Amino acid sequence: MVGNLRERLGRAEARLLEAGMRVGGDGRAVFPWPWPVLLEVRQWLNS
Repeated sequence: MVGNLRERLGRAEARLLEAGMRVGGDGRAVFPWPWPVLLEVRQWLNS
C-alpha cells in the first residue's frame, strides 16, 4: 500500500516537472498549478 502510493507520487512528481516545476536551492518546489494533477494527488492522499 505505501509502496503503491510512493510509486504514484513519483509519477505525479515527474508530471509536475514536465509541467514546469522547479526545485529551488532551499529545497522548495515552485511550479505552475496544473490542477488536474494536484486534484489527483489529493484524492490519493485522502483515500
